[in-house]
Amino acid sequence: MWPGDGPGEPSKPNQRILLIRSQVHILGPLKLQNVLMAFYLQSETGLPCFYSQDLNLTPILTSAQRSLVLWDCIRTNLDDLWTQLDRGFDSRGAESFVALFNASLDKKAYRAHKEAVIRGIRGIFFEHDPLEVFPKGVLAILKGERWLSRDLLTKCVLETMDVMSTSQEIRPSLTPREKEILLLLAHGASNEEIADQLCISYHTVKTHLTNIYEKIRAKNRLQAAFWVTKNL
Repeated sequence: MWPGDGPGEPSKPNQRILLIRSQVHILGPLKLQNVLMAFYLQSETGLPCFYSQDLNLTPILTSAQRSLVLWDCIRTNLDDLWTQLDRGFDSRGAESFVALFNASLDKKAYRAHKEAVIRGIRGIFFEHDPLEVFPKGVLAILKGERWLSRDLLTKCVLETMDVMSTSQEIRPSLTPREKEILLLLAHGASNEEIADQLCISYHTVKTHLTNIYEKIRAKNRLQAAFWVTKNL
């Protein structure tokens, strides 16, 4: 996994602020499991944790509250998740995240996991992961990191690079400010961190990112970061 700081370990000041303002939502059909998971994560991370059998993401991801949604892969349809993300939530400029848990280790599930990465899913917790992995992964994601297996991320990177190398080169006209924002994004900065470093508002950053993504034809931050490595 991409390692994150464990509970109780020091964070950068701006990361501490982001964590204080964050919360976790666990969505899935297994009520007892969700209740226990929420209690465990809240006790281990100190973050407000909520659970629900309602799989409607829109109220969570369109609110002003910075959130991590943990979507249970058991007895749920990932197509429903993709539809909601496409319809009700613009992940390109968002400061809230989605991760999967109880994901299958079956090789047949690789296509779904790859789709998840391409769509901007920030983490995947597998069905046999030990319980102590979850607090570390949750905190890492809320600090702006990705909680993905190295093997999966490497395959997605290579496949994305292959597609980019065989497609027509994009030579968009980016402004100096847009290039600054892209470079900071490629180094893992969140929208709030970009706003702080460039002394602009958070909403200005989101507007710039929307324009940038349209120019470079990127669907999410990961694809934008790949574009930077090839073109800037």
